[in-house]
Amino acid sequence: MLNTALIPFGSHGRKRSCCETDGRICREAACLPASQSIDHLIVNSILPILAVSTVFFNSLSVYMFFHSLFHLSLMKFLQRLLKFYALASLIAVDVMGKK
Repeated sequence: MLNTALIPFGSHGRKRSCCETDGRICREAACLPASQSIDHLIVNSILPILAVSTVFFNSLSVYMFFHSLFHLSLMKFLQRLLKFYALASLIAVDVMGKK
């Protein structure tokens, strides 16, 4: 069922088996289906992992950016609130002391 033929490989004159039917890819030892080729492995296995990890780390960095921005703005707000509270309490003590 496998249609193999020996064909020259490059200028070295080495021979390798090559499947010419069923969309199979030429390999030296055996005829592998196209789904088992290195290109297919890279496209179907490694690239999706890279894409998912890239999206994960990008979203993580965006989250960390906004988290730090929110944290800083929250800290600034609390600092201003504390200053306002301290100023208001000083004014209240001053007003109460004058009476």
